[in-house]
Amino acid sequence: DVCSSDLGYYRLGKYDEALLDFCDALKRDPEDANIYFNRGNATLAKQEYTEALADFDKAISLVDTDENFYHCKGVAYQELEQVADAIENFKFALEQNTKFVPSLYHLGLMYHADGQLFKALDCLTKILADDPSDRRVFESRGLVYQDLLYYGVAVEDFTAALGLAPDYPLNYFYRGKSYLWL
Repeated sequence: DVCSSDLGYYRLGKYDEALLDFCDALKRDPEDANIYFNRGNATLAKQEYTEALADFDKAISLVDTDENFYHCKGVAYQELEQVADAIENFKFALEQNTKFVPSLYHLGLMYHADGQLFKALDCLTKILADDPSDRRVFESRGLVYQDLLYYGVAVEDFTAALGLAPDYPLNYFYRGKSYLWL
């Protein structure tokens, strides 16, 4: 496997070494979408978002049916604060796999950032309907409820988040703010 050592470097957080190996792998197999995808993830981890986008675009041009490719492209746009482009790519990812939770979560975050609060609620609620075990989803939905001025249900979500992660102090703060506004 051409990518075995570079993925090892990537998993160890040695992104510069991984990038070197990904580039060597591309010299051997320049039509492998997964190598471009993995190199994009390494540059994404290094916060080199524009470079990551180029690799995700190349991966998608080679294989346009992988939800992971669109998802990571969406994350790069999210980090660049290009909300509309992020939304578009998370939606593309979900077209490939309607149950792809990472894209559904990030789509909810981006809808929230874009002021599309009911769409954000829809995304986050779908996740919790299938798996109510992620503190971040309860927290994110609670923040949307706060923006909608639905403080009672915001309190419920922050309480649920605290039930899952009682040592996470920010949800006490968020819940306290919601109590103040009730």
